Amino acid sequence: MRKLLRQFRRLACGRIVAVAVLSAAAALVHAREPEATAPQSGQAPADLWTRPGEDWGTFLGPSGNGRSSLTGMTVPWPAGGPPIVWHCELGEGYCGPAVAAGRCVICDRVGGELRVRCLAAETGRELWQAGYPTDYVDTFGYDGGPRAAAVIAGDAVLTFGPEGRLECRSLADGSSRWKVDTSATYHVVRNFFGVSTAPVVIDVGGERLVVVQVGGSRPGSAPPSPERLDLVKGLDSGLVAFDLATGAERWRSSDQLASYSTPLLARINDHDCLRSEEHTSELQSRVDISY
Repeated sequence: MRKLLRQFRRLACGRIVAVAVLSAAAALVHAREPEATAPQSGQAPADLWTRPGEDWGTFLGPSGNGRSSLTGMTVPWPAGGPPIVWHCELGEGYCGPAVAAGRCVICDRVGGELRVRCLAAETGRELWQAGYPTDYVDTFGYDGGPRAAAVIAGDAVLTFGPEGRLECRSLADGSSRWKVDTSATYHVVRNFFGVSTAPVVIDVGGERLVVVQVGGSRPGSAPPSPERLDLVKGLDSGLVAFDLATGAERWRSSDQLASYSTPLLARINDHDCLRSEEHTSELQSRVDISY
């Protein structure tokens, strides 16, 4: 994916460092990075790439299976791996980056803030930074950072925080366009590790929709102890679709609770569907979007 491989290494001191590696590092170091200028309203920001390749703005790439269509990468790598072009330190969290239009969007948590940063993918230069305060603590008190990878969809960036805050920002400058507290809106009973499923953007009938696993329940459904999630039952928001432009709900489907997996677009019996593995670890939902 643009011969850019991202590795996440946990250091002994507990910090996480994101390492960007390029197999043709020497050429990139001397490449001139285009200036990131603010687009006019409604326009996508300028593409900052200086070389051809493939964008990976979604979880597991454009095909949703973790495979790239690019060929011609130089292999085998040298014993020490490709040269490091740039790196940046990360705080708490587990989500991978989203890379598109010459930009790399990364999410982490530093102290009481969930942080979203947009970097120039070829150089690591910070283009903008945004965030919001959070006091999220998972059931085991292990890590309070984000789990769900950010998604780049045209001129928009989508994030889904571990506490259930779904937010759409401008790719150009990080300004917030809309946000939904899915946990409060749909009465979600918090699971062990919070929200970990990345959003999926689909095009249906001329609309761009953001689909996420929510998995809400009836009000007052919290179990007597956090460990008894087996007592919690879903209602009607296993999957929820929101308008990418406004954040308004467009539809909801499934009475299942949310799992940690991301919905997958699939072609089933000549229909475009969303396949979603929900909390029972079985394939519970196949939502037909061919309308």
